[in-house]
Amino acid sequence: MQIHKRTGSGCILNGILALLALMGMNICVNAEEAVELGRGTCYQRVAQDRRDTVQKMIEVLNETDGTVEQKAEAIRVLGLYRAPEAIPTLIDQIMLPSSDVWTELLPLEELFPCLPALVNIGNLASKPVLERLGGPTSEMQERLFTMVLCQIETLEYARMKLERSNSLDGQAENGNGF
Repeated sequence: MQIHKRTGSGCILNGILALLALMGMNICVNAEEAVELGRGTCYQRVAQDRRDTVQKMIEVLNETDGTVEQKAEAIRVLGLYRAPEAIPTLIDQIMLPSSDVWTELLPLEELFPCLPALVNIGNLASKPVLERLGGPTSEMQERLFTMVLCQIETLEYARMKLERSNSLDGQAENGNGF
């Protein structure tokens, strides 16, 4: 596979393409393949490649022997793909740092790559994040989940959803639920 030198976001794309190529994925990178894809198999092949890529990235996250950097890159790919099928895994991995070095100088979005990945997925992540907030979480997890909600929704809407979720939980515990 030949990867062309690019600048800006193209460098990120090249990194993703290189990672996928190392994992044995077939990527359309030249004009001949693009023309072939345009002849009717485009959508099927792209959809299958996407499913395969998302599944591989979820597998990388669930591996016990993967490095932190590999997992962080897999999280970034899942966020770029806006993969709703990865939401449960991303929520479970919310505390995974982007590197082995913890530093207070990094913004939380850079330190914890699951934050921007869940935000990129958008509204589909809101309900599972709210459900996790309703359960037992550490103080840091609660802070990270709240940040995700506030970036997906407006602050006021996120607060209203969280309060509504908490009040419904209270009604269910008292036997007043639906």
